[in-house]
Amino acid sequence: MRDNSSYWSRRYPGTRLGRRAFLGSSVGLGVGAAALGLVGCGDDDDDDDEPAAPATEAATEAPTEAPTEAPAADAPQQGGSYIWEGDGIRFVPAVVDPHLAGSGGVRLWLFAGNIAVRRNFDGSELTPELFSAWETVDGVDHIVTIRPGVKTHDGALTGGRLFNTEDVAVNLERIAGLLAPDGDASAYWMANLLQGLVSAEAVDDSKVTVTFSSPLAFPWGLTLPYATLMPVENFESGGLQNAQPDTISGTGPWALSEYKTDESFTADRHPDYWDGAPYMDNVIWRPTGDRVSQSASFIQGNGTFFNNPSKVERETILDAREGSQLFHWAGSTCAYTIFNCRPGATFEDKRLRRAMHLATNYVANQEAFWGKGFFHLGGVLNNAHAEGISQEELLTMPGWRVDKTEDLKTANDLIAAAGFPEGEGLSFEGRATGAVPSPTPPRWARPGPRPPPARATRT
Repeated sequence: MRDNSSYWSRRYPGTRLGRRAFLGSSVGLGVGAAALGLVGCGDDDDDDDEPAAPATEAATEAPTEAPTEAPAADAPQQGGSYIWEGDGIRFVPAVVDPHLAGSGGVRLWLFAGNIAVRRNFDGSELTPELFSAWETVDGVDHIVTIRPGVKTHDGALTGGRLFNTEDVAVNLERIAGLLAPDGDASAYWMANLLQGLVSAEAVDDSKVTVTFSSPLAFPWGLTLPYATLMPVENFESGGLQNAQPDTISGTGPWALSEYKTDESFTADRHPDYWDGAPYMDNVIWRPTGDRVSQSASFIQGNGTFFNNPSKVERETILDAREGSQLFHWAGSTCAYTIFNCRPGATFEDKRLRRAMHLATNYVANQEAFWGKGFFHLGGVLNNAHAEGISQEELLTMPGWRVDKTEDLKTANDLIAAAGFPEGEGLSFEGRATGAVPSPTPPRWARPGPRPPPARATRT
């Protein structure tokens, strides 16, 4: 088993371990969980690598012609497929318009498209993507320079033409809801990210002027994948409502070659991709059902990647699938609880919401589900960002503390004050994302040693 760290695992240090050592150790990770991916044949060596021989000074020799360098043994090889097997047919919807609320089609555009700018690793800066530069004097009038030489996919819809400033201008106005056919912008759910947009106009082949009614921190609102900038032909072809290779075109590293609603889609390498053609021949996205089916398929070698494994899933896969590689990083995923606070609802009373927070043993829950070292506690702002509250500080705060003695006492007092002494009569339903509501287990009603399980609030 190969353990591959990243920028985030260097920030939250981890250790490279063999499989047996790994399963008995704590590896530092960040928010969310780990991910398993079969990327190539990895070793399963539990022994430390042999130390390299000490360097010695070479003797001085007459200069000779430099030999031709052979490709490095671990250099990326072109070919193969990336096969993602997810849960549920909702991942291959007919509608693939990322700008519209409720569209799951953004998953296609993660491969076939690009956004204007991206946040850097710690979220402190923007890095260019389809925008190469942007400037403003007053926050109202902005000038955007687009990345030159970006070729669209060489298919029937756009024929490989260059992505241009008109594409950018139309996309910005569309995302803001200014181009809504009936004037109702409510379906364009990202409009608030471009709040106050008055116009976006192509000035020439490289620049677009963007004007707002009041100052806005533009283009920070364009970092979501839903803000994909697409060739304008997509808006007239009908492909966004019924995806097919001849009606969809993007600028991303893979071009759509097959789309089967509710089943799968395949996207092939875009040889003229502006950031260098990808090494893999294609990407295949095919849902396979529930988590058990996905795990079994991955173990059988059908899938390339298995996302966010729980402790049980991780141990099962590492035991059953030789050559698996474990990648871990801190991302922006999180688990959270949303309370029904409508008038008359149980959790309209903020004392009960506070009691639930105080009674929950976050550390014990997460260790039980993800495993020790495979989660990172964070506040409202992901603590991968410098401005977020650190895990160390959170663990000193009410509700987050490992020692729950004081928290449980306060929680019981709050529940009693809300009219449910010792939890008697308190009942509600909880729903995990995609799950059927189930009655509240009795132990939820009264804080105690075993608070609500992590999976009840996991998303």
